Amino acid sequence: MSSSEPIDIGGPFIGIYSTCFLCAALWGISNMQLYMYFIQYSKDNWALKGLAVWMWALGTVAQGLFIVGLSKLVFIRWEEIPNNSSLPLPEEIVAEALISGLSGASTQLFFVYRLWKFTQQKRYPVILIPLILTQLALSLLTAAVVTGSQAAIVLLEREFKTLSVTIFILGIIVDVGIAASMGYQLLTHRSGMTHSNRMVSYLFTLSIASGFWTAFTTGVSIVVFFTSNNSLNYSGVYISLCPIYTNTVLANLNVRQYISSQGQLGSALGSLNFATKALGQPINSRNMPNTLTNIDISLEETSYHEAQSSSRGIEERHCTRMA
Repeated sequence: MSSSEPIDIGGPFIGIYSTCFLCAALWGISNMQLYMYFIQYSKDNWALKGLAVWMWALGTVAQGLFIVGLSKLVFIRWEEIPNNSSLPLPEEIVAEALISGLSGASTQLFFVYRLWKFTQQKRYPVILIPLILTQLALSLLTAAVVTGSQAAIVLLEREFKTLSVTIFILGIIVDVGIAASMGYQLLTHRSGMTHSNRMVSYLFTLSIASGFWTAFTTGVSIVVFFTSNNSLNYSGVYISLCPIYTNTVLANLNVRQYISSQGQLGSALGSLNFATKALGQPINSRNMPNTLTNIDISLEETSYHEAQSSSRGIEERHCTRMA
């Protein structure tokens, strides 16, 4: 290629460039979200602060590796891979895929833990955690396969495609499973009180949205994977999963005050690990029926105290009039 000949960025390669701009935008959003988190939740538990920094660090490292790896591919046309078995694959791209898998596993484990804290049912972690660990192990295996081959042609081989599709499907199952389980638990534990129902509605929407975007992105990766022959366009879509996972966790941490204000009851969010100071502190329910949820218990305790205060006020006014 002469120096005056323009670089061809069309065809299958355009998807990689588009993902670069998308990931850069999502990384900028994660920076703003991290800043907002430490401004609004400076008194948070150290574990939540560590989670926020951990997710941001994974997204930042993945973005840097992706840019460096992409810069090495500027003069390479992906459609030439089947005709060039010795075409090298930058190590940064392989490392970025590993970071992306670790980011996804961290996000999914966080939501599984939150689901378990809310429901206190062991069946959810027992079912979902093995799937998450299997997905992470397969990501390590694919990285080892690519590193061992020292050639990008392995990305188009049948064995590698089988591993990739398995990882995609496991990711969708876990994301949809977490979102559906949390949504079901929230809807089945609605109470008759307006503030409680409003808060549950917001939590339901947040839970579904948290799992939808990652599952949708992975689904698009599968569609592109099967529709684009001898192309790595699917990798461009899949790479965007890491910043999406990062922003999903940060958004869930930042939205707590808003949801709490809508429900006008901050203590109920503690059972969902949303409350700032109630992380890991169960609500005292010794005097309440076992059939009530944490949200119902908190609301009924609040209503009981409000009723007592109102009753005392009426009695005091009545005594004053009698005097």
